[in-house]
Amino acid sequence: MSEDGEILLPDNNFGSLYLGSIKRSKFGGKDAYDLAVGNHLVRGKMTKLDHPLLFTEKVGEGSDISFDVKGIITSKIVFSNRPTPLRHAQMAGN
Repeated sequence: MSEDGEILLPDNNFGSLYLGSIKRSKFGGKDAYDLAVGNHLVRGKMTKLDHPLLFTEKVGEGSDISFDVKGIITSKIVFSNRPTPLRHAQMAGN
């Protein structure tokens, strides 16, 4: 995930950070992706990457290091609009 901005935490501990939930929906007859962060909603769309990315995991230590390929990333979700506030009913899922 990349963002235009910063996420600041007092202790820089991102291990237990909950950033929100993403769900797929239809908007204007096309697939849209809604990211709910706190009480804000951002709508995005899926786009293909020009060049695929490998998702790897480093295995081993010292001079005996290798990388296991865990996946290939071929698309991304682009959130180009500013967040909109969610109403209380939307936050509860109604």
